[in-house]
Amino acid sequence: LNPAFETMTGWSCTESTEKSLCSLIHPDDRPLIHEMVHAGPGAGAPHYGELRIRTKQGGYFIGAFVTTPLVSSGVVTGELGIVRDITEERRNIILLKDKGDELLEKNQELESFCYSVSHDLRAPLRIINGYTEIINRQSGSTMPSESRQAIERIKVAGKRMDRIIDDLLRLS
Repeated sequence: LNPAFETMTGWSCTESTEKSLCSLIHPDDRPLIHEMVHAGPGAGAPHYGELRIRTKQGGYFIGAFVTTPLVSSGVVTGELGIVRDITEERRNIILLKDKGDELLEKNQELESFCYSVSHDLRAPLRIINGYTEIINRQSGSTMPSESRQAIERIKVAGKRMDRIIDDLLRLS
């Protein structure tokens, strides 16, 4: 143990060595320590993992660790390890996942909205385009030039609106 461990946990090195190291580990994480200790000197060292480590204030932080058994005459006599506080990283990962889930939900809502709006816009557009065709056919060459130009502008605007609806659907 060293001063960095004291800073992370609040326990002095003296206080920490007077306790069982396992007493500083969250009860649910103790089996991992037990497995490492009983794995023996040749069983896949070094060990990597994450543990919840108790602070002097009673809370826990998440520590990422790597340890290597210290072996003397084929017997494990201790562990040499490094622990890094990754609590904030884990919180950020959870926050990012939550935000990603929220974004996915909002995108699905937006997709539904775009789909509904585009279909709601197509019906009146079809009616407008249909009536301009009827007026064009019925009036034919008897329609004044200004009226023909107005009908043509309506058709062009209808085609533009149809492209906008297609773009909206592609976007969604």
